Amino acid sequence: MQILIVEDEQRMADLLQRGLTAWEKLPAEERKPGAVKIETVPVPQPAAGQVLLRVYAAGTNPVDWAVRAAPPAGAAGPATAAGSPRAAPPPGRDVAGVIAALGAGVSDYKVGDKVYTALPGGGAYAEYAVAPAAELAMKPKNFTFEQAAGIPIAGYTGLRMVVVAEVQKGQRVLIIGAAGGVGSTAVQAARAAGGHVIAVASSRHHDYLQSLGANEIIDYDRQNVAETAKAVAIVLNTVGSENANALTYVQPGAKVLDAAGQVDEKACAAAHLSCIHIQRQGLSNAELLKRLTQMADDGKYTVKVEKSFPLTKTGEALSYGRTGDREGKVIIDVNKDAKKT
Repeated sequence: MQILIVEDEQRMADLLQRGLTAWEKLPAEERKPGAVKIETVPVPQPAAGQVLLRVYAAGTNPVDWAVRAAPPAGAAGPATAAGSPRAAPPPGRDVAGVIAALGAGVSDYKVGDKVYTALPGGGAYAEYAVAPAAELAMKPKNFTFEQAAGIPIAGYTGLRMVVVAEVQKGQRVLIIGAAGGVGSTAVQAARAAGGHVIAVASSRHHDYLQSLGANEIIDYDRQNVAETAKAVAIVLNTVGSENANALTYVQPGAKVLDAAGQVDEKACAAAHLSCIHIQRQGLSNAELLKRLTQMADDGKYTVKVEKSFPLTKTGEALSYGRTGDREGKVIIDVNKDAKKT
């Protein structure tokens, strides 16, 4: 099978730092894909409790922007906390595909099931991947594989924010970075919970956020968020650089949840706010994914694919996802049927 590996760590870092637009302006001889390459390796076999997936599509996330080259054969990788060497994990976490084989003890799924998940050890940028059966969710019936691959990390993070915040009917919920993968999920989940959603994003996302059900939209380029947002009970912040500002959008007694970076605990205490950094509180990732599948099947959740790239252009996809003001998800099409349901 074919799998993408990081061949040149420094070149990959340069690509991500420059951004796709700057990269495309370089002379052709400098744009040769030396950062990553496709290798042919044996198809992996599922161990007990695992399934083998034929990968149709894979998602991109900030965690994938930090891809590192694997050490040369026989060389020691980065040390673990215990001091023993470990190999760098292959890039790619979010994946959607069809089950090709079952490991021993797997009874909840069958060969041919259309599923998606986040791979704990990476390896989604490949034609086949192994995944723990316990972490799978069935693909929403009307979603393409591209859309399903856009759910996992962003999806369960956005839904977890709403669940942990305990959004109630009628509560005014302000969501920062509402048009991104995490933010767009939070918008839909908060609306499904009965919240009054105030979405903060640039003006170009107005129509998109309106289609997701946002009750109010604040254009941060033209409006002062602190002055415009009124009576906010909960802030869901998906943008790490906005953690300090998020504290100024609410009154004492409100909740502020962040999914990136860390809110200053002393500042929270001084403002009399309840601040929560989202990690893995509450429901498991698999349980949250199953909820998202149900929401999608009920017509209450969708995923927008802003742009997709073939596996051979994964480096460009990662750069594109990192730079600019994205709307929805950037996806890797591994299989020719990635756009099918």
